[in-house]
Amino acid sequence: MDILHAGFLTNFLSQYEGAPLGRTADPSPAIWSRLNGSVVGQFDHFVNLNKGATQSATDWLVDESDDNATLILLDSVRGGVARLGLAADDNEEVWMSSSGGQGAPFMIDTGEPVLGFECRFRISSVVDDYIAIKIGLCEPKAVGADVHHVDDTGEISDADFVGFRNVHVNSGTTGLNATLDAVYLTASGAVTDAVAGIQTMVANTWYKVGFLFDGTATMSYFVDGVVNATTHSVEASGFPDGEEMAMVIAAKSGDGTAVTFDVDWAMCVQGVV
Repeated sequence: MDILHAGFLTNFLSQYEGAPLGRTADPSPAIWSRLNGSVVGQFDHFVNLNKGATQSATDWLVDESDDNATLILLDSVRGGVARLGLAADDNEEVWMSSSGGQGAPFMIDTGEPVLGFECRFRISSVVDDYIAIKIGLCEPKAVGADVHHVDDTGEISDADFVGFRNVHVNSGTTGLNATLDAVYLTASGAVTDAVAGIQTMVANTWYKVGFLFDGTATMSYFVDGVVNATTHSVEASGFPDGEEMAMVIAAKSGDGTAVTFDVDWAMCVQGVV
């Protein structure tokens, strides 16, 4: 983790992408322009992947222990893309957690510095029951069975978390698998919708999803750089305020059909006290 000046961070991102910040694929100015002064953060464009299967000093702790779950870097892709792949088997899970699954450098709470998170991703199918995904900040978890998703439902497992997810339908509401929600929960708590149905996903379509804590008490959520009108306090019941968290990207299969979850980049940055 490096301590940077926010202006340097913005310049770095624009140069890294090879074009002025603001292209459709770039991190969203609506989020990152709010980070002023000194900041600390993580940004990965997946031009390489330093991963490990045990909690360690690697950049990403990766669980691909299920027989039909893999995480690779796509070849022949300019700029880098990580692919979480689920082969034709039910209830397979693959996930990655930043800071080696051990560190938890980010905290959202009243009085804590401003924090931004954003990730660009796509999934290969939105057919009911095919895939459940999870993107955001989560308490560190060790490699193991059903760490981030519940079997069959695809609901996210008990853990401090704030971010985005969809769920498997399992003969429930038709079309639910395409619905992405902004949610939060605490360990052993219930999943709470921050913004239900924040995006209806289309297969093989890139999306940027993110959130911003304003450094006072308010959370806002974004899709493709546009803020949703619904906000909430970090003191809301069930929100993981005051909890240490790291970035997480996870997927679980639902009905035995091969699917993929591609991540172009992910980043989280917070001001320094």
